[in-house]
Amino acid sequence: MKAMKIAFSNQLEQLVLIAGDGDFKDMVEFFTESLYKKVWIFGYKSSLSASLHEKASPGCVHFLDDIWEQISIP
Repeated sequence: MKAMKIAFSNQLEQLVLIAGDGDFKDMVEFFTESLYKKVWIFGYKSSLSASLHEKASPGCVHFLDDIWEQISIP
């Protein structure tokens, strides 16, 4: 709900979601299709919902499996 509140107050240009749960699909769809905001999604290949993946902004889905070594601290 906080993301929605911030979006409606016009304080949000983009949204970064680190999750794979399809429960976020409606929110992501609203952000991209109604508010015209860019939504980036980061999640694991094995758990990223296909419906969430298709609602993200084009080119803005990244798999943590592919970048984990670059972003993790040894």
